[in-house]
Amino acid sequence: MRVTLFGGWVWFAAGSLIGFEAFDIVFGTFALAPELLPFVIVSLALTWYFRDRVRRAWTRARAYRRLRRMDRDRS
Repeated sequence: MRVTLFGGWVWFAAGSLIGFEAFDIVFGTFALAPELLPFVIVSLALTWYFRDRVRRAWTRARAYRRLRRMDRDRS
């Protein structure tokens, strides 16, 4: 296994995915209180999951409204 697995590019990619401000907050928390690491990881996972669910529900609602509008215009 390469030692550079967690090199600079990995941290840069992680920072760009979650935003550099959130990246700083997350890793600042690890430096101050490493026992909070599992809670932070779980909260990030839950945030991603619920954000994805909300986005899917919003897309479905928009598609449903568009379909209703198309049906109403035909009649």
